[in-house]
Amino acid sequence: MDEARRQLIEEAKERYFQQVCAHWGKFSTLEVWEAAALMNNVSPTALQDIVVNDEGDGLDLSDESRMLISAIEVGELLAHPPNLSPPSDHTNVVVASLIHWLHRRGYVTLADALKLAQDGASASAFVSSQASPIEGALNLTIPLQRMVAQEFAILEKLTELHYKPLALPKNKPGKSGVKAEVKKALGSTGIWEYVTVFDKAWERLLGDGRIVTTM
Repeated sequence: MDEARRQLIEEAKERYFQQVCAHWGKFSTLEVWEAAALMNNVSPTALQDIVVNDEGDGLDLSDESRMLISAIEVGELLAHPPNLSPPSDHTNVVVASLIHWLHRRGYVTLADALKLAQDGASASAFVSSQASPIEGALNLTIPLQRMVAQEFAILEKLTELHYKPLALPKNKPGKSGVKAEVKKALGSTGIWEYVTVFDKAWERLLGDGRIVTTM
């Protein structure tokens, strides 16, 4: 095969996968096996036989599935609804958290394509919400994504500061604790511009059991 033909085939593959991501990136959550398929540059709808082990003739998603499930277990990925344990191939992963995780794991092209689709969906939702007060009241896409982004930012910052979300130390008497440290590190701009948003996001994580203070 000459180089020009090879280049055309590669460009066609890239355009196809961009279309795949444009479709799947519009969802707020993906099942673990769906995310694993995308990590293999395969559309989940194209899979007739999902294999998550070393048996069978289908695409083996076991390595990617284990990576995703492990990330959910340690709090690097957000599952929805939370605390449905143990996570499995059919556990739903929040795409906003998946994008950040994929970037850190080297799946930059996939992460960027999903983010582009998510940004497009958010923009469409915002435009739609301006159509009428009723539609705006029913449209929860933008607030939900903002809440997810806040929650994930806290979990990510905890990891950066070398804390384990499920085993946070208690405050020492007379001293500020982990919460204050994380709040300071995140700052007060962007998604943190309003005074109470950090405290509310922290309480949601506590309530869901995604962060736990140990004795």
